[in-house]
Amino acid sequence: MRDIYKSKLGNILIESYGEHIIKCEFTDYFVEQGTDEIIEKCKKYLDDYFSGKITVQFDDILIDKSDYATKILKLVCEIPYGTTATYTDIKEKYEKIYNTKTSARAVGRAVGSNDLMILVPCHRVIGKNNELTGYKFGIEKKKYLLDLEQNHKPSVNI
Repeated sequence: MRDIYKSKLGNILIESYGEHIIKCEFTDYFVEQGTDEIIEKCKKYLDDYFSGKITVQFDDILIDKSDYATKILKLVCEIPYGTTATYTDIKEKYEKIYNTKTSARAVGRAVGSNDLMILVPCHRVIGKNNELTGYKFGIEKKKYLLDLEQNHKPSVNI
Protein backbone atom coordinates (compact mmCIF):
# COMPACT_ATOMS: atom_id res chain seq x y z
CA MET A 1 0.00 0.00 0.00
CA ARG A 2 1.23 3.55 -0.72
CA ASP A 3 0.13 6.99 0.35
CA ILE A 4 1.44 10.55 0.42
CA TYR A 5 1.99 12.56 3.59
CA LYS A 6 2.09 16.32 3.01
CA SER A 7 4.76 17.98 5.17
CA LYS A 8 6.14 21.51 5.38
CA LEU A 9 9.19 20.22 3.51
CA GLY A 10 7.26 18.54 0.71
CA ASN A 11 5.42 15.34 -0.08
CA ILE A 12 6.57 12.17 1.67
CA LEU A 13 5.85 8.80 0.10
CA ILE A 14 4.91 6.18 2.70
CA GLU A 15 4.79 2.56 1.62
CA SER A 16 3.77 -0.43 3.72
CA TYR A 17 4.21 -4.16 3.45
CA GLY A 18 2.11 -6.16 5.85
CA GLU A 19 2.44 -4.63 9.29
CA HIS A 20 5.61 -2.66 8.52
CA ILE A 21 6.60 0.56 6.81
CA ILE A 22 9.17 -0.18 4.10
CA LYS A 23 9.57 3.27 2.56
CA CYS A 24 9.27 6.81 3.86
CA GLU A 25 10.98 9.44 1.74
CA PHE A 26 10.47 12.76 0.01
CA THR A 27 9.04 12.49 -3.49
CA ASP A 28 8.12 14.76 -6.37
CA TYR A 29 6.17 12.01 -8.09
CA PHE A 30 2.48 11.29 -7.98
CA VAL A 31 1.60 7.86 -6.69
CA GLU A 32 -1.66 6.01 -6.66
CA GLN A 33 -2.83 6.46 -3.11
CA GLY A 34 -4.26 3.95 -0.74
CA THR A 35 -3.94 3.53 2.97
CA ASP A 36 -3.96 0.94 5.69
CA GLU A 37 -3.62 0.87 9.45
CA ILE A 38 0.19 1.00 9.51
CA ILE A 39 0.32 3.91 7.03
CA GLU A 40 -2.19 5.82 9.16
CA LYS A 41 -0.05 5.09 12.23
CA CYS A 42 3.01 6.40 10.37
CA LYS A 43 1.15 9.56 9.27
CA LYS A 44 0.13 10.20 12.89
CA TYR A 45 3.76 9.71 13.92
CA LEU A 46 4.89 12.21 11.26
CA ASP A 47 2.22 14.71 12.40
CA ASP A 48 3.56 14.44 15.93
CA TYR A 49 7.20 14.52 14.76
CA PHE A 50 6.77 17.69 12.70
CA SER A 51 4.86 19.40 15.53
CA GLY A 52 7.62 18.54 18.01
CA LYS A 53 5.50 16.18 20.10
CA ILE A 54 7.43 13.00 19.33
CA THR A 55 10.90 12.20 20.59
CA VAL A 56 10.91 8.40 20.29
CA GLN A 57 11.50 6.02 17.42
CA PHE A 58 8.82 4.53 15.18
CA ASP A 59 9.38 0.79 15.52
CA ASP A 60 7.10 -0.72 12.89
CA ILE A 61 9.67 -0.63 10.09
CA LEU A 62 11.22 -3.25 7.86
CA ILE A 63 14.78 -2.56 6.73
CA ASP A 64 15.25 -4.59 3.55
CA LYS A 65 18.96 -4.13 2.89
CA SER A 66 22.14 -6.20 2.98
CA ASP A 67 23.12 -7.59 6.38
CA TYR A 68 25.81 -4.90 6.71
CA ALA A 69 23.52 -1.99 5.76
CA THR A 70 20.77 -3.29 8.04
CA LYS A 71 23.18 -3.40 10.99
CA ILE A 72 24.39 0.14 10.23
CA LEU A 73 20.84 1.50 9.90
CA LYS A 74 19.85 -0.15 13.18
CA LEU A 75 22.78 1.69 14.81
CA VAL A 76 21.47 4.92 13.27
CA CYS A 77 18.13 4.22 14.99
CA GLU A 78 19.97 4.37 18.32
CA ILE A 79 21.01 8.02 17.85
CA PRO A 80 18.81 9.88 20.34
CA TYR A 81 16.33 12.53 19.22
CA GLY A 82 17.94 15.98 19.18
CA THR A 83 21.50 14.65 18.96
CA THR A 84 23.90 13.71 16.19
CA ALA A 85 26.64 11.18 15.53
CA THR A 86 29.41 11.18 12.95
CA TYR A 87 30.04 8.50 10.37
CA THR A 88 33.19 7.70 12.37
CA ASP A 89 31.16 7.33 15.59
CA ILE A 90 28.95 4.76 13.87
CA LYS A 91 31.99 3.02 12.35
CA GLU A 92 33.60 2.68 15.77
CA LYS A 93 30.40 1.41 17.38
CA TYR A 94 29.95 -1.13 14.58
CA GLU A 95 33.54 -2.36 14.98
CA LYS A 96 33.10 -2.71 18.74
CA ILE A 97 29.79 -4.59 18.54
CA TYR A 98 30.58 -6.86 15.59
CA ASN A 99 34.35 -7.20 16.12
CA THR A 100 35.06 -6.51 12.47
CA LYS A 101 36.62 -3.59 10.62
CA THR A 102 34.73 -1.16 8.41
CA SER A 103 35.26 2.38 7.15
CA ALA A 104 33.43 5.65 7.60
CA ARG A 105 32.95 5.69 3.82
CA ALA A 106 31.22 2.27 3.90
CA VAL A 107 29.05 3.53 6.75
CA GLY A 108 28.17 6.53 4.58
CA ARG A 109 27.11 4.29 1.70
CA ALA A 110 24.89 2.23 4.02
CA VAL A 111 23.35 5.37 5.55
CA GLY A 112 22.79 6.76 2.05
CA SER A 113 20.79 3.66 1.12
CA ASN A 114 18.16 4.45 3.76
CA ASP A 115 14.60 4.36 2.39
CA LEU A 116 13.03 5.22 5.75
CA MET A 117 14.01 8.83 6.37
CA ILE A 118 12.93 10.29 9.71
CA LEU A 119 11.91 6.77 10.86
CA VAL A 120 15.56 5.69 10.51
CA PRO A 121 17.00 9.10 11.38
CA CYS A 122 19.87 9.32 8.89
CA HIS A 123 19.57 13.12 9.10
CA ARG A 124 21.26 12.79 12.53
CA VAL A 125 24.45 11.47 10.94
CA ILE A 126 26.94 14.23 10.24
CA GLY A 127 30.48 14.56 8.96
CA LYS A 128 33.54 15.22 11.04
CA ASN A 129 33.76 18.68 12.63
CA ASN A 130 29.92 18.81 12.78
CA GLU A 131 29.74 19.18 9.00
CA LEU A 132 26.28 18.70 7.47
CA THR A 133 26.97 16.32 4.62
CA GLY A 134 25.48 13.45 2.71
CA TYR A 135 21.70 13.80 2.90
CA LYS A 136 20.10 12.56 -0.33
CA PHE A 137 17.16 14.95 0.07
CA GLY A 138 19.37 18.03 0.41
CA ILE A 139 21.26 19.76 3.17
CA GLU A 140 18.44 22.31 3.65
CA LYS A 141 16.02 19.54 4.65
CA LYS A 142 18.64 17.91 6.87
CA LYS A 143 19.24 21.21 8.65
CA TYR A 144 15.49 21.77 9.05
CA LEU A 145 15.03 18.34 10.67
CA LEU A 146 18.02 18.82 13.00
CA ASP A 147 16.81 22.31 13.99
CA LEU A 148 13.29 20.97 14.58
CA GLU A 149 14.67 18.33 16.94
CA GLN A 150 16.93 20.82 18.74
CA ASN A 151 13.97 23.12 19.34
CA HIS A 152 11.88 20.29 20.82
CA LYS A 153 14.59 18.29 22.54
CA PRO A 154 13.42 17.06 25.95
CA SER A 155 15.27 18.52 28.90
CA VAL A 156 17.23 16.22 31.15
CA ASN A 157 16.47 16.35 34.86
CA ILE A 158 19.34 15.57 37.20
